Amino acid sequence: MARYARQGLAQEARERIGQQSCRNTRRQYMRSVERFFSWMHAQDRTSAKDFRAAPVETLNRYSRWLQQSGCSPATVHTYLAGPCAAFAVPMASIGKPKRSAGTISRSRGGGNARGQNEAALQKYARVVAFQRATGIRRAELARLRDRDYVRDAAGHPCVLVRKGKGGKRQLQRILPADESFVASCFDGSETPVFARAELNNKIDLHGMRAAHAREVYAYYLAAAQTPAGRRQLQEELRSSFAEGNPKAGARKRRRFEKEITDESPRLLRGENSVRAADEGMPQAYDRLALMCVSVWHLSHWRNDVTVTNYML
Repeated sequence: MARYARQGLAQEARERIGQQSCRNTRRQYMRSVERFFSWMHAQDRTSAKDFRAAPVETLNRYSRWLQQSGCSPATVHTYLAGPCAAFAVPMASIGKPKRSAGTISRSRGGGNARGQNEAALQKYARVVAFQRATGIRRAELARLRDRDYVRDAAGHPCVLVRKGKGGKRQLQRILPADESFVASCFDGSETPVFARAELNNKIDLHGMRAAHAREVYAYYLAAAQTPAGRRQLQEELRSSFAEGNPKAGARKRRRFEKEITDESPRLLRGENSVRAADEGMPQAYDRLALMCVSVWHLSHWRNDVTVTNYML
């Protein structure tokens, strides 16, 4: 890092990454940049001057090296995101493996024996039950305060995540069956909902998040079976989009509108389709129900992410 700091490259990276609103994102990006600098110095022998002359070419060599080193597609994407953000290089210009459900190993495969044992312990019972009813991230659970049980504009009970992934504020809807339990966890004060000790574990909270996503998809799929039900979901999604994307351009609005009004199913393809068939899972999904999950429960706003990372 020091080598490139003397040549101004590290400072340039810090300044750009410093514009990211989320502290965790800034930290992760800087770690990825430091890893990239180490590779440039030790493996690629690229100077700051050479990198500035051909950043895309250098990052493509880095991507190939990561893949040859055995990194998973998800890890390759993570390691490239920092340098691309730091030096304003579009990720789309870098060759990288496609992420699919079959390449995702985190929270899958049953290898977390300690987490499975801890999930059965009484001292973690409340956080496990809460996670199964809400599906939010571990860091978001840690930041919850007792005043964060609210209702959205449509009157639905929600958990308010004040600073989710990417620094986003989000309202996490609660299903009717879980409303009573979730409400009982809040008392309206400023104190944390969960003590630090309750979250000091290796429980697979992300796996519970995925299971919850599949549960709420089934709920919205049932609600979308009638024309009136579909119209109501569409109108509420439009309101959520307007509130959450006040600066969205016409193209983004059209893409969102098409996704919630397109009656054709979203079909799985390639490796995702094979995986679904092998495991007896659906190979087609209702686009409207998927978007309800993505917006109100995952805050990704993208059906492709929802299918690949949570449905399969």
